[in-house]
Formats: sequence, structure tokens, C-alpha cells
Amino acid sequence: MARKVRRNEPCPCGSGKKYKHCCMRKEQTASTQQLTMYQEEADLMYQLYQFSQSPPFNADLQAAFILFWNDHQAPGALRALEPLDMARFFDWYVTDQRTSKERRRIIDLFANREGSQLRPEQLDILRARQEALLSLYKLLEVKGNELVLTDLLRSGEHFVQGDAWSRVATAGDLLLTRVIELEDDVHITRAATLLPPQAETGLLRYVRAHFERYREEHFSADWDGFLRESSYLFNHYLLSENAESWRTAIKSPSPYYDGIGVRERMSRALEELEAERVEKAVPEREQSPIVLPGDLITEQHEKDSATKKTFTVSQGGILLPGRPEPDEREESPSILVPGCDS
Repeated sequence: MARKVRRNEPCPCGSGKKYKHCCMRKEQTASTQQLTMYQEEADLMYQLYQFSQSPPFNADLQAAFILFWNDHQAPGALRALEPLDMARFFDWYVTDQRTSKERRRIIDLFANREGSQLRPEQLDILRARQEALLSLYKLLEVKGNELVLTDLLRSGEHFVQGDAWSRVATAGDLLLTRVIELEDDVHITRAATLLPPQAETGLLRYVRAHFERYREEHFSADWDGFLRESSYLFNHYLLSENAESWRTAIKSPSPYYDGIGVRERMSRALEELEAERVEKAVPEREQSPIVLPGDLITEQHEKDSATKKTFTVSQGGILLPGRPEPDEREESPSILVPGCDS
């Protein structure tokens, strides 16, 4: 990362002026605008999270959870999942998964119902997220807070604001993410998945093989269509034995995502749940809500909800919306989890 320029030093642009009298103010203005954009996105995502957890989507949520984790018992292992696991699921669920409502995506249903109530900035962000596809990117270079990415499946380079990723990722790393392209800002989602360089060969082979099968069933199919309909396959690969070949590159503590480790935690959670059920004679199926974490939640949301204790803070400092207050007029969104108290 480049050294921070001090106020009274010559401006890096070469104007001959001091930094404070030249580019410092422009950079501060740009930084303020970016912060405002992130706050707008935070508010938008909060609304989308709430919408996705409304009762009409209960059955879709359950089915999506099973599909994403590739296991019909996955709902029972809910407590084994960490904030990033849930954020990755949620990002896919609202953006790519087709619902029972005429096979429309939640993000599209939200846009139709709530779009007229959004601020112009939020509407721009929503439209960009509707178009963004989950793909596999390779990090070519880190320039300060900017990342230079190349799409390994659809080709093309992207210069994006990396934020926290610029501090943990290095050239050669892989990112499973969406590129959100706005007029004045290009960034990636907070639910991005960082993988080591060693994962590239196996993951590409796996995805390309599934793409060829998809093309056999869908005439003239392209990568865009495949990624929109089948992006859950990325997670299937990360959970599978195929990932064992490069798992040794993940050393604890590590910023890289360990899908097999997640699968092992889920298996242990299911075993513990069954042991508890037998010991306490808990009924086979009881309701327990699934609450999806936000990737950008503003401080104002935390303050507004403080009296309801809606938010908790993870060990990583991520603000997570907690269990929503029940509405007496309607059943709260839930996912059936065997052996868990409601």
C-alpha cells in the first residue's frame, strides 16, 4: 500500500503545490461521497433483508437453504454457520434464486414493490445489484484501496474499490464475488469469498464441466445465463472433496474461506442436535427462525432498533440484525430446524 501523503508535503500530482492546497480536498470530497454511497447501500440492503424474511417467502427460504448447502439436513445445522457463511447464502438467495412467485427473484420482486419508495441513489444501487453476476475473479494487483480483477469465466478486467480486501488479499488470490458497477463507483460485495491461488485449476475445471452440461440442455446458453441460474454450484464445489487438493494452503488463522471446514462444523452440529434430541426427548421438528446477517448496516439502524435489541455484534465487528420482533398479525418467517427450541 502506498505511503500516506502528509498535508504539507508536495502534492503527488506534480503541481508543485502543497498537498493540502491541491489534491487533498478533492480526495476528501471523493471519500465523503463514497461513504455516503455506502450508507445508502446499507439502508437499501437492510430493507431488502427485511423484505426477504417476510412470510410469503418461508417455503422459498427453506428450499434455498437446502439447495445452497447441498444437504437436505442443512437447516438443522444452522447454529454451526458463522456470519460470513450466512452472508454468502443471503447474497445468493436474494439475487439469484428463483422463487415460487412465478420464478421471479426476490430482488426483482422487491424492486417492483418498493422501488418507487427508494431514494434515487438507492435505486441506482438496486439496479446495479440486479445486474451483477456472481463470478470467479483473479486479483492481478492491489493499488492502495483499489483492486485490479480479471474475470476468469467471462474475461474482462475491473478496477474496483477493495476496502477491507485490499488489506488481506494479495496478487494471485481468487475472489468469488459480484462487481457492483455504479456511475461514480465500482466495488465488490461484502459477502465476497477469498480463495488461495491453488484453488484456481480445480474450481475452473469443475465450473466449466457444469457449464458444458448446461449448454447441452439450454441451446445457445452463455456464461451470463449459466451464472444467473447455477451460481450455487460454486458453494457445492467448496463443500466437496474436490477442494481437499488445495485445502492445505489454508492455514489457521487465514483469510481464505474453508468450505470443507464449514461442512465439518455442520456435520458435528447435526450429531450434537440428534444427541440432544434423544437425551431431552425433543420432538422431531420444531420451528426456529433463520435470521440473515447484513453486509452493510448503518449505525442509525442500530440506534433505531436498540430498544428492541435487534442487532448484535459478531467477533469480527460485523453488525448483524438479530431476531425480529414478532408481528401479532402474521407468522414470523421461519425455517424448520429439528430439535431446536422455538
